[in-house]
Amino acid sequence: MKAVLHVTGACNLRCRYCYVGEKPSARMTPETARAAVDLAAGESDRHFTISFMGGEPLLEWDLVRGAVEHAERVAAERSLHASFRMTTNGLLFDDERLEWCRRHRVLFALSLDGDARSHDANRVNGSEKDSHADLMRRLESIQRHSLVLIVIAVVTPKTAANLFDAMTYLFERGIDKVILSPDFGGEWDRSSLRELVRSYERLADDYVERHRRGQEIYFSEFDEKIATHALGPVRRGTICDMGAKSMSVAPSGEIYPCVQFVKPETDLRFRIGRVGSGFDAAKRRELIDLNRKPRPRCKGCDLDGRCANWCGCVNHRTTGDVLEVAPFLCEHERALMPIADGVGNVLYRERNDVFMRKFYAERLEPH
Repeated sequence: MKAVLHVTGACNLRCRYCYVGEKPSARMTPETARAAVDLAAGESDRHFTISFMGGEPLLEWDLVRGAVEHAERVAAERSLHASFRMTTNGLLFDDERLEWCRRHRVLFALSLDGDARSHDANRVNGSEKDSHADLMRRLESIQRHSLVLIVIAVVTPKTAANLFDAMTYLFERGIDKVILSPDFGGEWDRSSLRELVRSYERLADDYVERHRRGQEIYFSEFDEKIATHALGPVRRGTICDMGAKSMSVAPSGEIYPCVQFVKPETDLRFRIGRVGSGFDAAKRRELIDLNRKPRPRCKGCDLDGRCANWCGCVNHRTTGDVLEVAPFLCEHERALMPIADGVGNVLYRERNDVFMRKFYAERLEPH
């Protein structure tokens, strides 16, 4: 079981694409955090994960530390393994906090949109001041202390044309795991989508060349698509499980099936319990079953099982319906798929060592 604790609604940034909107002042209490840990451990046979989000979780540093230490005690008492994650903008890190995270094996997902041009287009503070330079001053220390550093980058219609420069900026600075998150709720049009596709095409050439040089990088938009070819299609309800193996806990202690439902105007139809009393089993089952239903728009589509229509949470955020796929998502996936497949075809034909190890290692082992 993975429990995502939204420890605060407050944030030190005012990102223009943030789906939460106005930052609420709600804060999670230590008692609620401990109850969430206990519930996650109770739902687990061998392993549970506690992940921290906000707002900005580093604003509640003492609560984060207390929750980690409580989870470690619970894991030891129940012979379980606990792991820890944090999604953060990184601006409140110092060496003392980073060293504590290293000792307790807290892994980071760092919000960083690439170079200054892309990052500062949206990620500004409350005074509308840029944040890229400040974060870059901390990056070396973050990398030095991190066990694994994943970067989550958002691309919007305004930054689509700069995506190649933004991503290669990261790769050249030793960041080799990038999850790209297109702002599907943004105001995309034909022109901005064409710019995004051109950026993907340039990144495809760069991805191939880096693999040829032996540099293993993970770029979600290519790796996830290649995996659906190499390892088989995605079944609905596996990656986006809508409360089956994960839960998001609001500062109030209410439980929702995904982080995207935790915001001030949360739709209470998607509340599946409270940490003090546990899950509403019937509501939880209802949402799990709903998310596994076919998407009517996708009936007969040759990309079903390979594209991102499986994410009921994104569907709900963009269309208001778990089963209704946003038109832009369809266009995006149809444009991206042949580019990703082209990358895979080239590296497979070349039997590139890095590529084959990443996607086909088990199949190449002798029996």
